[in-house]
Amino acid sequence: MLLTTTTGNKVHTFEYNEGDTFAIMDGEKIELSFEEFVDPTKINDDSKSTFSTYKADDYTPVYLTTAKINFDKMVTDVSDIVTVIGGVIAIGGLVGATITKKKIASVIGNWAGAVGFTALVVSKTFSGKITYDQYRTKGLVDTGYGTKYNAFRNDNVRVIASVAGFKMDEQLRATGDWFFNTKPY
Repeated sequence: MLLTTTTGNKVHTFEYNEGDTFAIMDGEKIELSFEEFVDPTKINDDSKSTFSTYKADDYTPVYLTTAKINFDKMVTDVSDIVTVIGGVIAIGGLVGATITKKKIASVIGNWAGAVGFTALVVSKTFSGKITYDQYRTKGLVDTGYGTKYNAFRNDNVRVIASVAGFKMDEQLRATGDWFFNTKPY
């Protein structure tokens, strides 16, 4: 469960059980859909390197897939939007792209100020998706415990959405941190 508190002491809860196609925010159901695909424009091809003598090191990122988590939620203010985005990112298991609630609030606050959107007077639907690219290391890298495995990371974490006629396409994190695990889904 994700618990958020915003200015004015507004408290939100966001709950999700692994494998479900929905989450619960403040007691209301949010329908979710998950997509994963390979973007052919992002596939690494070392044979096309302009440096024929270049040998990539083990930490060279190798593109795996692009993932999207789609959502729709009725919102009444910016704090609702921050909670939805934070919750969906947590669902995505974006452990390799740590994004704090403060960072999300800052990005969304800047967006809201730039488009003149400060607060919704009535409920509106916030529809969109969180997208991110998944990468692994080219080679096996040291875990720090005497073993070597591929490391993974999630890059280009974006929120692409709209609410009350205002469109949002904001990057929350360009490059994630390497982590050892299976690909998060």
